[in-house]
Amino acid sequence: MNKKLLTITLLILLILELTLLLNTQLGFILYAIIVLGTLIGLTALEDLRKYSIDTKLITFLMIIPIVRMAEIFSNFDSIFRIAVVYLSLFFLVAFYLLKFKVNIGFTLKGIKFLPIALVVGIALGFIGNLFFNLEKNLFLFSLIAIISYSEEVFFRGLVQNTVREGYGIIWSLIVPSVLVFIFTLSLGILPAIFFFFVSLVTSTIYSWNKNIFIALIINLLVSVIMFAL
Repeated sequence: MNKKLLTITLLILLILELTLLLNTQLGFILYAIIVLGTLIGLTALEDLRKYSIDTKLITFLMIIPIVRMAEIFSNFDSIFRIAVVYLSLFFLVAFYLLKFKVNIGFTLKGIKFLPIALVVGIALGFIGNLFFNLEKNLFLFSLIAIISYSEEVFFRGLVQNTVREGYGIIWSLIVPSVLVFIFTLSLGILPAIFFFFVSLVTSTIYSWNKNIFIALIINLLVSVIMFAL
């Protein structure tokens, strides 16, 4: 997969997410077609090891359609549907983390960035809380740890590391942030733009220290302040 094809893939995911917001049934059908086509394409590869980076990246990108399809299948109200989304994301990232043996930085190395993470997380959280009145819910607050962990392992640990390995540092900052924008569009265009920039900051810090716990702390602080206070 070259950079042009990667860009097209991100555009397709964006279009599909917008379609899903406008027409749930059509969005589900298109997502199902994309997932099925991807699975068939990966199965057709004669030597998966030869395409290890691209294979991993495509597989990781398909997590978003799979999670969305699981959300649509659930018959719960909006709050519990969010729980379905993030529990699905949690189990998928845990599975692929073990399957592909990705080193996402479960280490104390880079802990010197902790004060920076605290300042950045609190600042971004209060900025977001100042401009956006997002839904506050005790049930969601109880899931914040799972939500933050799942997001950071997915966007930073799996996607960012894989993109950096195949496309370089600049793309490794942009791609996960674009995915964050796509993933949060259901909150509204302005919150999605805000979370895009939060992701850019988090990805940059993660790129410096390679410690997933630092990224997790930033996410936790932003989430607690924006969705709980």
